[in-house]
Amino acid sequence: MRANELFTTEGRNDGGLQYENNVLKALAAAQVPGLEFKADTSAGFSNQGAGDVEATYNGKNFNIEIKSGAKDQMGGTSIRADFDKNVFEIVNIEAVDPAAVPYYTAAVESKREAFMDWKAFIQQQEPVELHAKMPNTIPPGAVAKDAWTSAKSQGLLVPFNAREQFDNVSAIVQHYNKKGVYYIQLGGAGLFYLGKDDIGLGVPPLEAQMQIEFGFRPAGSKPNRQYDVRTVGAGYRCQGRLMSKIKSPYTLDNAESIRTLFNM
Repeated sequence: MRANELFTTEGRNDGGLQYENNVLKALAAAQVPGLEFKADTSAGFSNQGAGDVEATYNGKNFNIEIKSGAKDQMGGTSIRADFDKNVFEIVNIEAVDPAAVPYYTAAVESKREAFMDWKAFIQQQEPVELHAKMPNTIPPGAVAKDAWTSAKSQGLLVPFNAREQFDNVSAIVQHYNKKGVYYIQLGGAGLFYLGKDDIGLGVPPLEAQMQIEFGFRPAGSKPNRQYDVRTVGAGYRCQGRLMSKIKSPYTLDNAESIRTLFNM
């Protein structure tokens, strides 16, 4: 492929895009016989395509997911929750790596007790009539600003503003395998296989944690003339990170390491 085609991708954050271009340049510079590749130019996270780099080696698929760091972000968004119906919805699904979705929803579901404790406190605050019909949902509707501040001072937001860690990343592995992707390159950590070393490169398996960072935060402020108070909304922000536990002896962001990987 032509160099100007190879190094032009769109739709990812600047850091991720730059790192992906670094990998593509290193692959091109390594000049490995039998290795052919192209970049996935789709915007953002996607279920489409087979990895950020679609490659073959001696005719065998060698598709690669690229993450710019060993603590790379898997996407950030808000989540709607209905605790009565057990329904958890990611607001902007395009902003999240599809492989991370099960971890986001599981982590939000784990905040049920924290929400109920917060709600019980809010419903005791003035104006009681405003808070009386608050549903068991996030967003919860209008909350008096003073009530929100009181809940914060009582430490009732602390359980929300937390990190959940999942040691089992099999859902991520399965997601990429379904797309025909069996390798992942993490900046600072190197190349790993996902599920199986499909073309026998001798790289280690991915050993990682999925970490979800949460923030239950007020959104906006406006007057409520009926109760003569200022009210705020509330949103639940989530950010996922894939945390690598080990370092690979091989990396695709360095041409010499690539040549070593392919026994050149």
